Order: sequence, then structure tokens, then C-alpha cells
Amino acid sequence: MPSPTVCNLNFEDMEKAGLPVKRGVRQFHVEDKKDIRALASGVWVHRWAKQAAMNYPIVSEAMGIKDFEDCAIGIPVFCVGIGPSLDDNIQDLKAVAGRALIYATDAALKPLLANGIVPHVVMTFDCSEKQKTLFETVPKEIQERIFLVINSCIHPDTIQAWSGPKIFFNQYHQQDEFIAKLLPYIYPNLGSLPSVGTVGNELVIMAHFFGATDIHLVGMDLCYQSIAKESYSQYEATWEGARPVTQVDDESFAYRYRATDYEYNLGEWVKKENRILYDNDSRVIRSFNETIDGEVFRTDPELKLYRESLVEVCKALKISPIDCSGGVLKKFFNHHTIGECIMLNCRTAIPKFRTILNNAWEFFGGYKIRLDNPFGASVVTLSEDIQEATNRRLEGR
Repeated sequence: MPSPTVCNLNFEDMEKAGLPVKRGVRQFHVEDKKDIRALASGVWVHRWAKQAAMNYPIVSEAMGIKDFEDCAIGIPVFCVGIGPSLDDNIQDLKAVAGRALIYATDAALKPLLANGIVPHVVMTFDCSEKQKTLFETVPKEIQERIFLVINSCIHPDTIQAWSGPKIFFNQYHQQDEFIAKLLPYIYPNLGSLPSVGTVGNELVIMAHFFGATDIHLVGMDLCYQSIAKESYSQYEATWEGARPVTQVDDESFAYRYRATDYEYNLGEWVKKENRILYDNDSRVIRSFNETIDGEVFRTDPELKLYRESLVEVCKALKISPIDCSGGVLKKFFNHHTIGECIMLNCRTAIPKFRTILNNAWEFFGGYKIRLDNPFGASVVTLSEDIQEATNRRLEGR
């Protein structure tokens, strides 16, 4: 079934839908191709319409994303997903404190919090009633420090599960009349973002809309992590209750597509796989090897589609993200470690009132005013060892 990978938009369509027309977006056009989104649209459109109506009393009076255009212009951003490389990079991410903004997908929130990292913004996109499980055990005092950016067609239970400040947006694509024509009239107060298949991709679009020029991707592998079977037991001991890998009998590797997950229980974070939303076993069954520029990556139909969509939309919108994940995206975008990106793009601290995302509570009320950075500490100083190693890598490029 042919359908747009992202959406076929011209300038007039975008203006009518309230889309951000800026920084090359006038040229935004992606060709039709066969993909999974046509099926997804047919399955979800009735639920989108029903839930948009159920949300009306709240969303019609809520803050919309259009009010936040360029709210963090020129500030470097780290977009964090739940890809398996997050486990390897999460400690390095702590050095970003005070130097850049951190935007996280809903699934990446708990791993970040469990490791002492409080993102500025979290985005949730999927409309399943099970999506609320990503927020249910997050303490309210933490939720109140973070903006949640929410799809207006989200399930009402997800809205209720978040007690902190909320920013809503309309998703947009041309696959059905409800999304393309009716939703902007139901919620004209919100503004729209083009639908790019998955929340991680949507996070990149949001960062662009908020004005970021340096967008760094962490935990956005968009492929599986392969672990040799002889090393499996060594890894298994560190995962405890979160078993995020699946062995394949006829191959010499085990695979996982998500980082270690956590739940907040009795005052502490414990490792626990969220099998209500994510089942590594069922995904691996549908996975296959793909060779790109001589390197083999493990992927599946959804991950391949998400990768193609992100690459296409970044090209169309003239976004040049920097991959810090080390997954398949390093074949399509410039790749640096987090330490290298800090040295290159995040050398100076962000002034406390440089962006409304740091202190919007003062203007919108109802939440504590945060005058310091979300980590509650000054800019983290890189150790001399990290600086020296990073400088050597940069000099060798």
C-alpha cells in the first residue's frame, strides 16, 4: 500500500496545518513509497479520533507547541532514545549537565532518572493505553521538574499519569483526512509537527522546531546490539531483573534492541524490563541482517523504516544531527563520542535564563520555579584524562 514515509507537504499545506515553516522547511517534500505507515494509519485512525475527542476538555485549554517555536534557539541539544547503546553512554551523558539541553523519549526517562539525569523535556507519541506505564512509578516531585510534550491524540490515561507541565502538539501527515484536515480545526491552539514514525524521530523534529542547531543523538541506534554467545553470561549478570536480550539458536549472537529499563520501587530504582510495552523476543523473531557500506547491522522492518524516515526528513529539513550512539546512524550522519561533542559544541555553560525551558514555571505557574539547572549542580568539569583522550581523537580525524 503506497503512502508517504513522512508526509508529502507543500508550502500551502504546511501553513494551513500550522506547521513550522522555517529554516528550509519550505522545501520539505518526501516521495511516496511502500511502508508500514499505511497499515498503522488504518489501524489507529479511529482511536486517534476517539481519544482526541476524549481529551478535548484538557487539550483545548492547554499550552501548544506553536508557542515554543525557537524557545531554545542556538542551544546545543542531546536527544536521548532507548537504544541499547544508552547503557554504554549514560555515564558520559552526565558531563552534559549545564552545557546543553537534554530531550528524552518517554521510554528513556526512567533509565536517565535511575542514573541521576533529569531531562529538560520528555516526549510521548504513541497512543496506546499502555503508554501510561512509562510514567506511573515516576515520583511526582520529579515529574514537576520536566516538560512533557504530548501528542494530542494520546490516550487520556497517559495524560493523567503525568502531573508535571504539559505541551501538546498535533501530529500531521496526509494519510487520512482526520489528521490532515480535521485535527488542526479541533485544536487550532496547538500547532503541528510532521509524523515521522516513532517518538525518537519526532524528538529530533521537536529539537529543530525549538531552535537547536547542534542536535546530538544518544541511544538512537535504530538497530540491534549484537552480543557474542560466549559473552552472554557476563552481560546477563549485570542486567538482574531486566533481561533485554534474546538468543538466536542458529546464530552465534544474542540480540537486543533496547537499553536496560528501570522501575521506581520503595524509594529506589531497580532494573526491570517493561514487557507490557516491549517484548525483545517477539522483535528478534522478525529481525534480519542488513549490510551497509560493508558493515553488517541487525535490524527489523520497523527499525529500518524509522531509519529511512529519519534520514529523509533530516535531509528535507536540512537538519544535520551528530550521531553519538554508534549504531546504524553513523553510516548516515557525522559520528562523535559524547566527550568529543562536549569539546566541540558545548564548551560554555548555558545561562540560567537563556531558555524558557529552564524557568517556564515562573511564567505559567502551578510548578516550582527552577532557577538552577535540572541536575542541581554547576557545569560538570571533564576530567583531565577524558579531555586528553578526546583531544587525541579529534587531532587524529
